[in-house]
Amino acid sequence: YPAQDFSGEAGGVSVDAHAEEGAFPEGTRMEVTAVTGNDLEDVKDAAQDNTEDTVVDAVAVDITFYNTNGDKIEPVSGKNVDVQLHSQTKVDGDNHEVVHVEENGDASTVAGASAASASFTTDSFTIYAIIGTEAVARYTYNFYTLDNGTNKLVDTQIVKKGVSLI
Repeated sequence: YPAQDFSGEAGGVSVDAHAEEGAFPEGTRMEVTAVTGNDLEDVKDAAQDNTEDTVVDAVAVDITFYNTNGDKIEPVSGKNVDVQLHSQTKVDGDNHEVVHVEENGDASTVAGASAASASFTTDSFTIYAIIGTEAVARYTYNFYTLDNGTNKLVDTQIVKKGVSLI
C-alpha cells in the first residue's frame, strides 16, 4: 500500500489527489466524472440545505477510486487523501466552500475555497463541489408593549428577505 498520486479531469474541473502510504492498494486508479444538469441542481439543493446563505453557483465532480479488479474502493480506515480541485471557470458568488455530497444526498462543508480552486483532506469519496453563495438579506423586527408609559420589548424576530411574518 504505497503512497500514490492521482490526476484526473472532467467538465472543466481538474482533480489532483495524494494518498498517504497505506491508504490504497498498489495499482489503484482514480476516475473523475463531471456532475451536470439535474444532478448538479441536486448538488446545489443539498448544499442549500447546509447553509443559511443562498447558493448561486457550483461546479462538481464525482471522484471514485478502483482497485486492480475494477471494484470501487475507499481509503483504508484511518487513512486520508489530500485533494486539490481546480475549475477552469470561476464559480459565481461572494463566498466559496467545498461541499461533500454523500450517496444518501446529505451535504457537509469540508473546507473553504476560492472561486476556482480548493484543497482539502478526506477519507471518503463521492461528489465534491465548489459552491458559491451570497448572503441573504435579513430584517429584524422588534415587538413592544406599552407598560406604564414605557416601551417594553416582548419579542424579536429575524426574517429572511421575501418571508412574511403572520
